[in-house]
Amino acid sequence: MHLSCIVLFVKLIKTTLSHILLPVLQIRDSIEREILMEAYLNLLSLCLELDQEWEALREGASPLNLDNKETDVSMLSEIPRDKMTEIVCSSSLPSYNKELLMYVATIILEDEKRQGKPGVMKGWREAWRNAVLEGVRKTLKKGNLDSQEKNTSWLAVHLGLLGKAIVEDLETVKVELLSSYPADFNVFETYVSCHHEAVGEHLKRLLEHVTELKDYYTLLEFIIHRYPRRTLKMHWRISSRLKGKKCGE
Repeated sequence: MHLSCIVLFVKLIKTTLSHILLPVLQIRDSIEREILMEAYLNLLSLCLELDQEWEALREGASPLNLDNKETDVSMLSEIPRDKMTEIVCSSSLPSYNKELLMYVATIILEDEKRQGKPGVMKGWREAWRNAVLEGVRKTLKKGNLDSQEKNTSWLAVHLGLLGKAIVEDLETVKVELLSSYPADFNVFETYVSCHHEAVGEHLKRLLEHVTELKDYYTLLEFIIHRYPRRTLKMHWRISSRLKGKKCGE
């Protein structure tokens, strides 16, 4: 299902929801089982009902289970964030359902439109970037790190694997993930930024194991020449392709 169709679907449903379609525990279960749109629409229904009761309260009506509804919305709003993190972190795996990313993007966009209303969780976009960063960290940790005793070229070997992992991950973003997000998410730029941050953290940890002069030179050569050349070349190639695609639309 194309992202624009999902957004339209949510907007149409939002205009007709006036009651909770599922009990709170079932909404939670739907989130855990990754039935995201059903869960979100029911959570949205609960938020709309809470909005209506707040409005009625301002007009002098008696509060009916208002505290309970606020508690339910607060509890349920945290669960989608955790599920989003899990989905985004796993999205680069070959077997993962990429359509879930469309649902994640839709929910983020819809919730951003509702900021300032009761029960809405702030910081969805920031949480999404943090999830991207966490996924990148996990990807970079997969490379083997031989001990100095087993392999005197341990650092050169590891940095070679690290560079390969970076290129392969960004290729996956280009081929498999870009189409799952709207353009204003700046997906590739976000992944490049997260790679810079994660690589910086990784290199600081590696530096703690460096004791020989040759390894310092190896590390510096990677930082100054090999890493930026790989990522900048990839970034230029992707950016050129995206600009060309926009011009042709």
